[in-house]
Amino acid sequence: MANPYFQFKQFTVWHDKCAMKVGTDGVLLGAWTSVENTRSILDVGCGTGLISLMLAQRCQAIIDALDIDPAACMQARENADRSPFGQRLQVIHRPFADCVTEFAGIRQYDCIVSNPPYFINSLKCPDKQRNQARHTDTLSLDELISGSKQLLSPGGRLCLILPFDPYCRTGKGQSPSHIGTAFRISSADYRYQTAKPVIPFADPDSG
Repeated sequence: MANPYFQFKQFTVWHDKCAMKVGTDGVLLGAWTSVENTRSILDVGCGTGLISLMLAQRCQAIIDALDIDPAACMQARENADRSPFGQRLQVIHRPFADCVTEFAGIRQYDCIVSNPPYFINSLKCPDKQRNQARHTDTLSLDELISGSKQLLSPGGRLCLILPFDPYCRTGKGQSPSHIGTAFRISSADYRYQTAKPVIPFADPDSG
Protein backbone atom coordinates (compact mmCIF):
# COMPACT_ATOMS: atom_id res chain seq x y z
CA MET A 1 0.00 0.00 0.00
CA ALA A 2 1.31 3.45 -0.94
CA ASN A 3 2.35 5.79 1.84
CA PRO A 4 -0.51 8.27 2.58
CA TYR A 5 1.92 11.12 3.24
CA PHE A 6 5.19 12.64 2.00
CA GLN A 7 7.68 13.93 4.55
CA PHE A 8 9.66 17.12 3.95
CA LYS A 9 12.18 18.69 6.32
CA GLN A 10 9.80 21.24 7.85
CA PHE A 11 6.38 19.81 7.04
CA THR A 12 4.44 16.73 6.00
CA VAL A 13 2.04 16.55 3.04
CA TRP A 14 -0.80 14.08 3.45
CA HIS A 15 -2.41 13.12 0.14
CA ASP A 16 -4.83 10.33 1.01
CA LYS A 17 -7.92 12.49 0.25
CA CYS A 18 -6.69 13.97 -3.03
CA ALA A 19 -7.04 12.65 -6.57
CA MET A 20 -3.50 13.74 -7.42
CA LYS A 21 -0.77 12.56 -5.06
CA VAL A 22 2.56 14.20 -4.35
CA GLY A 23 4.62 13.82 -7.53
CA THR A 24 7.89 14.86 -9.10
CA ASP A 25 6.36 17.64 -11.21
CA GLY A 26 4.85 19.44 -8.22
CA VAL A 27 8.04 19.11 -6.18
CA LEU A 28 10.12 20.45 -9.07
CA LEU A 29 7.78 23.41 -9.58
CA GLY A 30 7.84 24.24 -5.88
CA ALA A 31 11.63 24.22 -5.90
CA TRP A 32 12.08 26.00 -9.25
CA THR A 33 9.64 28.89 -8.89
CA SER A 34 11.39 32.17 -8.14
CA VAL A 35 10.22 33.81 -4.90
CA GLU A 36 12.66 36.72 -4.87
CA ASN A 37 10.89 39.95 -3.81
CA THR A 38 7.59 38.07 -3.68
CA ARG A 39 5.00 39.28 -1.19
CA SER A 40 1.87 37.55 -2.51
CA ILE A 41 1.32 34.22 -4.27
CA LEU A 42 -1.71 32.50 -5.82
CA ASP A 43 -1.53 28.71 -6.23
CA VAL A 44 -4.13 27.68 -8.84
CA GLY A 45 -5.26 24.08 -8.43
CA CYS A 46 -3.43 23.63 -5.14
CA GLY A 47 -4.42 20.00 -4.53
CA THR A 48 -2.70 18.88 -1.34
CA GLY A 49 -1.13 22.30 -0.86
CA LEU A 50 2.32 20.89 -1.70
CA ILE A 51 3.51 23.79 -3.87
CA SER A 52 2.07 26.42 -1.54
CA LEU A 53 3.87 24.88 1.41
CA MET A 54 7.17 24.59 -0.46
CA LEU A 55 6.96 28.27 -1.44
CA ALA A 56 5.95 29.28 2.09
CA GLN A 57 9.07 27.52 3.35
CA ARG A 58 11.22 29.56 0.94
CA CYS A 59 9.79 33.05 1.51
CA GLN A 60 7.54 35.16 3.73
CA ALA A 61 4.80 35.76 1.16
CA ILE A 62 1.09 35.58 1.89
CA ILE A 63 -0.31 32.68 -0.14
CA ASP A 64 -3.81 31.98 -1.47
CA ALA A 65 -4.23 28.31 -2.42
CA LEU A 66 -7.16 27.73 -4.78
CA ASP A 67 -8.94 24.53 -5.83
CA ILE A 68 -12.40 23.51 -7.04
CA ASP A 69 -12.25 20.09 -5.35
CA PRO A 70 -13.64 20.29 -1.79
CA ALA A 71 -11.66 17.23 -0.67
CA ALA A 72 -8.43 18.78 -1.93
CA CYS A 73 -9.21 22.05 -0.16
CA MET A 74 -9.86 20.19 3.09
CA GLN A 75 -6.59 18.29 2.78
CA ALA A 76 -4.63 21.43 1.86
CA ARG A 77 -6.04 23.23 4.89
CA GLU A 78 -5.16 20.32 7.17
CA ASN A 79 -1.62 20.16 5.75
CA ALA A 80 -1.20 23.91 6.19
CA ASP A 81 -2.44 23.80 9.78
CA ARG A 82 0.05 21.05 10.63
CA SER A 83 2.91 23.10 9.15
CA PRO A 84 4.77 26.13 10.56
CA PHE A 85 3.27 28.26 7.77
CA GLY A 86 -0.47 27.90 8.30
CA GLN A 87 -1.08 31.51 9.29
CA ARG A 88 0.27 32.75 5.95
CA LEU A 89 -1.71 30.31 3.82
CA GLN A 90 -5.40 30.73 2.94
CA VAL A 91 -7.21 27.89 1.17
CA ILE A 92 -10.01 28.98 -1.18
CA HIS A 93 -12.64 26.56 -2.53
CA ARG A 94 -13.65 28.29 -5.76
CA PRO A 95 -13.20 28.05 -9.55
CA PHE A 96 -10.37 30.16 -10.92
CA ALA A 97 -12.75 32.10 -13.19
CA ASP A 98 -14.78 33.22 -10.16
CA CYS A 99 -11.62 34.46 -8.44
CA VAL A 100 -10.64 36.42 -11.54
CA THR A 101 -14.07 38.06 -11.62
CA GLU A 102 -13.97 38.88 -7.91
CA PHE A 103 -10.31 39.86 -7.50
CA ALA A 104 -9.45 41.62 -10.78
CA GLY A 105 -8.56 45.24 -10.08
CA ILE A 106 -8.77 44.63 -6.33
CA ARG A 107 -6.20 41.98 -5.45
CA GLN A 108 -2.89 41.43 -7.22
CA TYR A 109 -0.23 38.74 -6.91
CA ASP A 110 3.50 38.95 -7.46
CA CYS A 111 3.51 35.30 -8.47
CA ILE A 112 0.85 32.90 -9.73
CA VAL A 113 1.91 29.27 -9.77
CA SER A 114 0.10 26.25 -11.16
CA ASN A 115 0.54 22.59 -12.02
CA PRO A 116 -2.65 22.71 -14.10
CA PRO A 117 -4.82 20.12 -15.87
CA TYR A 118 -3.11 19.15 -19.12
CA PHE A 119 -5.07 16.41 -20.96
CA ILE A 120 -7.09 17.74 -23.93
CA ASN A 121 -9.82 15.56 -25.48
CA SER A 122 -8.22 12.47 -23.96
CA LEU A 123 -9.75 9.26 -22.68
CA LYS A 124 -11.06 9.71 -19.14
CA CYS A 125 -10.92 7.25 -16.26
CA PRO A 126 -13.93 6.31 -14.07
CA ASP A 127 -12.67 8.53 -11.22
CA LYS A 128 -14.39 11.93 -11.63
CA GLN A 129 -12.15 13.59 -9.03
CA ARG A 130 -9.04 12.46 -10.90
CA ASN A 131 -10.48 13.54 -14.26
CA GLN A 132 -11.15 17.01 -12.87
CA ALA A 133 -7.55 17.32 -11.75
CA ARG A 134 -6.00 16.02 -14.98
CA HIS A 135 -8.24 17.19 -17.85
CA THR A 136 -8.68 20.73 -19.17
CA ASP A 137 -12.51 20.62 -19.12
CA THR A 138 -12.61 22.90 -16.08
CA LEU A 139 -9.52 25.05 -16.79
CA SER A 140 -7.74 25.47 -20.12
CA LEU A 141 -4.29 26.96 -20.57
CA ASP A 142 -5.76 29.99 -22.38
CA GLU A 143 -8.15 30.61 -19.47
CA LEU A 144 -5.31 30.31 -16.97
CA ILE A 145 -3.10 32.75 -18.87
CA SER A 146 -5.80 35.33 -19.59
CA GLY A 147 -7.05 35.22 -15.99
CA SER A 148 -3.54 35.46 -14.60
CA LYS A 149 -2.88 38.57 -16.68
CA GLN A 150 -5.71 40.27 -14.79
CA LEU A 151 -4.41 39.24 -11.37
CA LEU A 152 -0.66 39.75 -11.68
CA SER A 153 1.00 42.82 -10.22
CA PRO A 154 3.33 44.87 -12.47
CA GLY A 155 6.40 42.71 -13.03
CA GLY A 156 4.58 39.66 -11.67
CA ARG A 157 4.98 36.20 -13.17
CA LEU A 158 3.02 33.06 -13.91
CA CYS A 159 5.02 29.89 -13.25
CA LEU A 160 3.80 26.61 -14.75
CA ILE A 161 4.91 23.07 -15.35
CA LEU A 162 3.37 21.41 -18.39
CA PRO A 163 4.06 18.46 -20.69
CA PHE A 164 6.04 19.26 -23.83
CA ASP A 165 3.09 18.21 -25.99
CA PRO A 166 0.65 19.85 -26.66
CA TYR A 167 1.49 23.07 -24.83
CA CYS A 168 4.74 23.64 -26.70
CA ARG A 169 2.38 25.09 -29.31
CA THR A 170 1.47 28.70 -28.62
CA GLY A 171 -1.89 30.28 -29.34
CA LYS A 172 -0.73 31.42 -32.78
CA GLY A 173 0.36 28.07 -34.16
CA GLN A 174 4.05 28.50 -33.39
CA SER A 175 5.83 25.35 -32.24
CA PRO A 176 9.22 26.31 -30.77
CA SER A 177 11.13 23.07 -30.44
CA HIS A 178 13.05 23.99 -27.29
CA ILE A 179 10.39 25.10 -24.80
CA GLY A 180 10.91 23.15 -21.61
CA THR A 181 8.24 21.67 -19.38
CA ALA A 182 8.56 24.49 -16.87
CA PHE A 183 8.33 28.14 -17.86
CA ARG A 184 7.45 31.58 -16.55
CA ILE A 185 5.28 34.20 -18.17
CA SER A 186 6.08 37.77 -17.18
CA SER A 187 3.20 40.22 -16.79
CA ALA A 188 5.43 42.97 -18.14
CA ASP A 189 6.05 41.57 -21.60
CA TYR A 190 4.25 38.19 -21.69
CA ARG A 191 7.20 36.06 -22.71
CA TYR A 192 7.97 32.45 -22.15
CA GLN A 193 11.09 32.46 -20.00
CA THR A 194 13.04 29.22 -19.85
CA ALA A 195 16.59 28.26 -19.05
CA LYS A 196 17.14 28.38 -22.81
CA PRO A 197 16.65 31.44 -25.08
CA VAL A 198 13.50 33.48 -24.45
CA ILE A 199 10.75 32.82 -26.97
CA PRO A 200 8.13 35.49 -27.84
CA PHE A 201 4.78 34.63 -26.30
CA ALA A 202 1.80 35.00 -28.61
CA ASP A 203 -0.73 37.02 -26.60
CA PRO A 204 -4.16 35.39 -27.18
CA ASP A 205 -5.77 38.85 -27.01
CA SER A 206 -3.67 40.31 -29.80
CA GLY A 207 -4.25 40.07 -33.51
